[in-house]
Amino acid sequence: MGAYSPCMAALPAPPRRVHRRSIGARLPGVPLAIAFVVVTGLLAFRLVSSIQVMHGVASWSGKVESHVQINGKPALICSWQQGDAVRSTSWPVSPRESKAVADGAPVQVVGLEPPLVVLPGHSLWNRIWPLAIITVLWVTLVGSLVYHAALVPSMHRRLVQRGEAVTGEIVTARRVRIGRQESLQLSYRYTTRQGQSIDASVQVPELPGLNAGQKVTVLYGSNARRSLIYEACEFEVS
Repeated sequence: MGAYSPCMAALPAPPRRVHRRSIGARLPGVPLAIAFVVVTGLLAFRLVSSIQVMHGVASWSGKVESHVQINGKPALICSWQQGDAVRSTSWPVSPRESKAVADGAPVQVVGLEPPLVVLPGHSLWNRIWPLAIITVLWVTLVGSLVYHAALVPSMHRRLVQRGEAVTGEIVTARRVRIGRQESLQLSYRYTTRQGQSIDASVQVPELPGLNAGQKVTVLYGSNARRSLIYEACEFEVS
């Protein structure tokens, strides 16, 4: 157990009125969050729809009739028996696929409009996995941006508005570089009003006065391990 120390800054009791201050560059959190939700919804809808179509649509066995050039690009003429009728369609392929598939080679024709031709050695999932990869990459990369641009500031605002304020101390301050931007990786220690000593760390823009051994104001929430350094956060009390 540590010894509780009143906060450095003269902060009023919660709830406090706060406003954003200019510390470092920031992304437009709300527009980014809206774009993330919309695009993620569209990608997920397209992916689920594609999977449902692939599982529910009829397919037939067919064959390659001939190799042709359409607008200067290679394509296959494929035919299949659909009920009493013989149908055919052209299917664009890469030069490599054109050389690999011979006339008379078996293909699978999926009953979409226009028909989808599945070449030998391929599967319906070849049409889905690129979209699945795009969806996963979008959610992972842009989701991380949304978290830091929209959700983290929202949590910080709430901590400044309603958090308990105590004095903490910066234990280490280390400069780090991400791309062209420099920031500080701070580890700090504080003691809650209940006497619980907590070690935490945070990455903040490089600001004067944030050095090892420096006393700072720490705000923490109902979960005492969720905290921030008031002097280095993007909100201040009005």
